[in-house]
Amino acid sequence: PERDFTAKVEATGLEPGTTYYYRFSFGAMNSPIGRTRTAPEGNRDRLRFAVCSCASYAHGFFHGYRRIAERADLDAVIFLGDYIYEYATGRYGNVRSYDPAHEILTLDDYRRRYRHYRLDRDLQEVHRQHPFISTWDDHESADNAYRDGASNHKLAEGAWMDRVLAASTAYREWMPIREVLEEGRLRLFRTLRYGNLVDLVVLDTRLWARDMQASGPSDPTLTDASRTLTGTQQESWLFEQLGSSTAQWKVVCQQVMMAQQPFVLNTDQWDGYPAQRTRIFNFLADGPRNDVVILTGDIHSSWASDLTPNPTDAASYTPASGEGSLAVEFICPGITSPGLGMSIDRLIRPQ
Repeated sequence: PERDFTAKVEATGLEPGTTYYYRFSFGAMNSPIGRTRTAPEGNRDRLRFAVCSCASYAHGFFHGYRRIAERADLDAVIFLGDYIYEYATGRYGNVRSYDPAHEILTLDDYRRRYRHYRLDRDLQEVHRQHPFISTWDDHESADNAYRDGASNHKLAEGAWMDRVLAASTAYREWMPIREVLEEGRLRLFRTLRYGNLVDLVVLDTRLWARDMQASGPSDPTLTDASRTLTGTQQESWLFEQLGSSTAQWKVVCQQVMMAQQPFVLNTDQWDGYPAQRTRIFNFLADGPRNDVVILTGDIHSSWASDLTPNPTDAASYTPASGEGSLAVEFICPGITSPGLGMSIDRLIRPQ
């Protein structure tokens, strides 16, 4: 009961690059047979990952998970956040109802929400078939969360850190992750190595040390060089991981859009933390080109972007040669969460 009746086993002595089948037994009862795959070692010329995020139970059915479960050729599923949503029934989407029906605030609430999600057969099946590499975004706690609060958390709902503790406790109980704690907090940033082909560098741009979002383009804190999405500890760690990696590809798995939206400012994305993004771009500019890929979720739509400090300056960027491009970013759509509700070309083109 102290773990919400969840169980977690860390298997040892497994061979690299191998598919394994497993099940759990208790008395005369046996679980369905699960399937997983270990990461390879040494030389590897091919890997295949599914990348997904943003599963609003209230907005529809999890057909996307079912299609991923049907793929037998995947090494893992990379999940980039918003595995659950915290809202009350009818608050955001009305296709399916939540349990509990109210907005979740307490440990019991968050545990019930994970239990309710896991009743979904498509979600059960994708976990049965594939290993998950997961990080959280905001809705695992509350919308537009940062280190000290969230836009969807009010003073009357209690202390923010109590809610974060409840949310992170349920997350580590229900999600297939190693439970690495640092100063009592769940540390999700980590590196997973897939032979010499890919290093997956997983970030926590949400709860570890994110400063509060700026209120808009006129907010003087917007350009404050000390404001970060990750905190200085994680930023230094990121540079160390990218700088020391000998893998052919460095793949950064993170939550919010890094590419610039020149004509619309979303301060919850990297646009709201331009000084830290500039430090990352400078680091990439000083290193080898064409080996860093950014994987992103959050905005429920598909994007592919070259990352460059001056995306609207044609003189500084020629796509055919790659000159000026420091990395590429791919943003995946949501499992069910709705898209932008507007034409993307209207969003990114000057009016």
